[in-house]
Amino acid sequence: MYRLFVETEHGDETTVSLAVDIDTLRDEIASTGARLVVLDALLSTFGSAKLTEQGTVRRYLEPLAQLAQDLNIAVVGVAHFRKASDPNPLHMIAGSAEFGQVVRSAIGFAADREAEDGSCVLSLVKTNIAPAGLPSVRYRIESATVDTSDGPTDVGRFVPLGDTEQTVGELLNHDTGTPEDRSERTEASEWLRGYLTDNGGEAPAGDVIKAAEKDGFAKHTVQRARRKAGVKSQKSGFGKGWVWALTESAETPEDDTKNTKVTTHQPLSPSSSSASPSATCIACREPMRLDDGSGYHPMCDPEAAS
Repeated sequence: MYRLFVETEHGDETTVSLAVDIDTLRDEIASTGARLVVLDALLSTFGSAKLTEQGTVRRYLEPLAQLAQDLNIAVVGVAHFRKASDPNPLHMIAGSAEFGQVVRSAIGFAADREAEDGSCVLSLVKTNIAPAGLPSVRYRIESATVDTSDGPTDVGRFVPLGDTEQTVGELLNHDTGTPEDRSERTEASEWLRGYLTDNGGEAPAGDVIKAAEKDGFAKHTVQRARRKAGVKSQKSGFGKGWVWALTESAETPEDDTKNTKVTTHQPLSPSSSSASPSATCIACREPMRLDDGSGYHPMCDPEAAS
């Protein structure tokens, strides 16, 4: 693994600029034989460019895409989501909605704050090179100790837990919207519990959505109402479809207005294999380094990158 810095005329190190360093980047990739280039954070490679101006993102990224094609490599840019909600996660990428138009694939990550196992969700929110309709994946980050040239250190390990109907878009937009949106979601959650109760507590997801649409509820409204209704989505068996099933828990009106959760996190004792103190990630509750700063593992951050 190589980390690339650019040296200024004054001898200072700075980050790569896509505006002026694309040829240098090409030479370094060729000389090292790298097959994967990660730009973290992607926005830092744009310098002072005005991303709000139409065409700026495309003007910077198209030469990078051409470089990747010429050298037959993959380029991954790490970005964050804006706090403002939008039904389409591509429009929530910080900096400019144009990122979603230019990239060939976009993968979103978001924490599920109500998952009992502290898991998160990964969704393929855009792709031009893979089949459409691929399911999201639920995962969690576990602590692992690895040996490095500087000695053992603690890192996060990505652990996939299986497919899920929950999407990054739903998690990012949960409990957002106008009062009318929330009222409609409340009505949908009441309808959903009633429908499943009448059907013995569970029903195929496709049947539920068809019935909901017949009664005037949009598909995305019913999907977003599942959590409020205390409905769990699960596989009915190997090779079979998804089933929505009632659980014991459902949000009360008070939960809907406050929607807060208080969790006490106990700091962990410093690991004997690492000199850095550690704590627990707010989302997945697994060990992490205190100097990570945000309180989350990178993959658990609710503003995680796509």
